[in-house]
Amino acid sequence: MRFGATRGESGEGLTSPTIAKPFQAFPWSPPLACGGHPKKRYQLALSAKDIRDQVWQEFAGVGLLRGEYVLRKAGIFSTHPQANSVIKAYLEQERRLFPSQPVWYRLCELEVAEANAFAEVDHVLPVERNPVIGLRGVRRAMRYADSLGAEIDAILPCLREHRQLGVIVPFISDPSEVAFVKTELRRRGASPPFGMMAEIPAAILRLEDFLKLGVKCVLIGMNDLTGLVLGIERGKDKARFRHPAMRELISMARAKTTAYEVTRSVAGYSDRPFLRMAADIGIDYTVLHYSSLNDVFPGEFPNLPEQHNLRAIEEKTKRMIADFEATRSAFTPRAGHMRGTASD
Repeated sequence: MRFGATRGESGEGLTSPTIAKPFQAFPWSPPLACGGHPKKRYQLALSAKDIRDQVWQEFAGVGLLRGEYVLRKAGIFSTHPQANSVIKAYLEQERRLFPSQPVWYRLCELEVAEANAFAEVDHVLPVERNPVIGLRGVRRAMRYADSLGAEIDAILPCLREHRQLGVIVPFISDPSEVAFVKTELRRRGASPPFGMMAEIPAAILRLEDFLKLGVKCVLIGMNDLTGLVLGIERGKDKARFRHPAMRELISMARAKTTAYEVTRSVAGYSDRPFLRMAADIGIDYTVLHYSSLNDVFPGEFPNLPEQHNLRAIEEKTKRMIADFEATRSAFTPRAGHMRGTASD
């Protein structure tokens, strides 16, 4: 199917995400996708991709720009001297592609083992037994505010120039975490549109408390949320996104946001039945990973540049972690063996 073609009534009844002209509901007013034309229901999730015109023209902006992948691709932490220019350059590129549509930048979301391996990381920490619920997302940002400050400094010029650029805070469970990041932004003279990842059940259960702080985008992260709710490994079974418990939580988030001017989105490695479920619930946008477009819409996006870039970046990160651990092990005394003893 060519770009911009639509599906008929057969199959899932989905429509490919063509946008004939900029969507004038942006920025930050409630989108019209709920009950409006289904072509406006899709946004992109980008992970340090260089995308082509024929792709970005099909979508209603960027619902998730994952800051950590920009750093993963470069192999550096946010406190590295070059991190500022690397993040800024990528953001500027995306802003040129989406001059009148929203781009939501998510602050870095790294597990401890990943961060340890990056050049110029601010703190090397013990690797956790369960990194999924470890020191990641906003938790690390609050403990080591200098790294958060460095990342904010990198995106600050773009925030000041582009009112469509918003900031999303990852892996939050308490309103105090939102308040902390907003304070850090304001200290630097920035008050961008503010969003949150709703991927911990507590964030959905207490959603009104977050909305009262001025949150303008609620992005439900299905990979983590499904794992935490159902007690399964994240991202392994797309069908579990449609589990009755997940439908109930998404519906709860939709109901809690009714009285607020807020964008409601879902993100994850989705399939077409889930897209339909999200639309039926009344979610404004489904955020689709660039690397998964041909899985969701087979044949509609041929020859995508850097389609496999995500896998390459993840493999690079794995190699960096392995190299770091090997180097650290070489300098760590074995049990019962201390340097400087007579046995040396």
